[in-house]
Amino acid sequence: MRNAILASLFVFTAGCGTDAAPPGSDPGSIPRATWYQDVAPILANRCMSCHQDGGIAPFALTEYDEVVPIATTVKAAIDDGIMPPFSADATDDCTPAHGWKDDPRLTEAEKTAIANWIEDGLAEGEPVEIAIAPVVDLANKTHSLTPLPYVTQGVSDEFVCFLLDPEITTDSWLMGWQVRPGNPTVVHHAVLSSLPANVMTAAKNQIGVGNSFACSAAAAVPGSVIVGAWAPGGQPYDSGDIGIKLGAGEGLIMQIHYHPAGTIAEPDATTVDLRMSSTRPTAEYVLRGFGNVHGAPGLQPGPYDPPTGPKFEIPPNVSDGLEVMVQTVPLVANELRVLTAFPHMHFVGTGLSAWVTHARPRPGEPEKECLVNVNRWNFDWQRQYSVDAPAIEDLPSIRPGDRVELRCNYDNTLANPFVQRALADQGLSGPVTVNLGEETTDEMCLSLFAAVDMGPR
Repeated sequence: MRNAILASLFVFTAGCGTDAAPPGSDPGSIPRATWYQDVAPILANRCMSCHQDGGIAPFALTEYDEVVPIATTVKAAIDDGIMPPFSADATDDCTPAHGWKDDPRLTEAEKTAIANWIEDGLAEGEPVEIAIAPVVDLANKTHSLTPLPYVTQGVSDEFVCFLLDPEITTDSWLMGWQVRPGNPTVVHHAVLSSLPANVMTAAKNQIGVGNSFACSAAAAVPGSVIVGAWAPGGQPYDSGDIGIKLGAGEGLIMQIHYHPAGTIAEPDATTVDLRMSSTRPTAEYVLRGFGNVHGAPGLQPGPYDPPTGPKFEIPPNVSDGLEVMVQTVPLVANELRVLTAFPHMHFVGTGLSAWVTHARPRPGEPEKECLVNVNRWNFDWQRQYSVDAPAIEDLPSIRPGDRVELRCNYDNTLANPFVQRALADQGLSGPVTVNLGEETTDEMCLSLFAAVDMGPR
């Protein structure tokens, strides 16, 4: 993923070295802001967990001498919403009822402090120790599982599964996880699924713990249940005191979607960290997905449909492509309270919004409400957005009979840098028709939701 990050952060480095007046050029002035007193604490809180030695960003922003030459480009990236990378936002027509936990975006006051520092000549100030946030990692992890290395190659994407054994001897609950790709340049995404104890026993004998085997894109192993998913830019996921149960003897399958892009890759050994607890949590959550509908009635009519009916298709050189999908929640389902939203698209995507229309709104509840809105999709920074609500009862609700709607926007032109990347992977010079599919160069319109299952426990 480091190469991808370098590409997406080009704006950061475009003006290095010549974009600011030298510090102290006006010795008679009294600066309103300094590096140590005003700017460094902001960057330490918002940026340095990635922009430090050993972080996932391609350069550090921890020292005064590192930031001064690129101060104006740093400011521009912040003002443009490129950095910190957090794409969930509110618009006039799609504003979620709650904000998001761990939102790294700068406040207007913080942006003003950086602007003042630049305008005043980039003063260093009185040196003090700056508390740099640690590299983002899963806190209090109990397991780190790494399968045997795997080498992907060729021109076609691969779906490869790995058998992992957390060696659970009593009923336990998964409360947090983190996927750490061994070779980020080829790992498109990873899906974690639990494996029933009897199937796990047979799999250990037939496959062997840590070994790989070919699997389909749709399901890793019959009987498995998805417990987590990761894509480039994903952060550690911690659900607090809410978990997914893993019974004694159950195992895990890690399905990795590899995108070799015609190369012979270095070996990949992707690690998954877990936070497990044997104490029953206050609530349990499940993962539910909506979207990726191939045809009617879920896929709504669009401007590029053939006479036979709705078809997911983004023609070449279309900058304002739109696909809408609507799915009705089965009447036999349990009520869900949404903890997190995890939108997913590929290279052509530019934005995704998800809504729920309630069949029977409760008192004070809107008939239709926005669950998540990503209006600046970035394939390299796919996050899970955790709803910042005070209690489970305040979380957005999806109930039997409700309709969940996804609206996905696409730009299939050379003005989209991710389209350029997809074409380079395929050895093509111009945009081509893109359809719904599992390959990286196909497209998706999907959102997973981690949600508290309000059914009987």
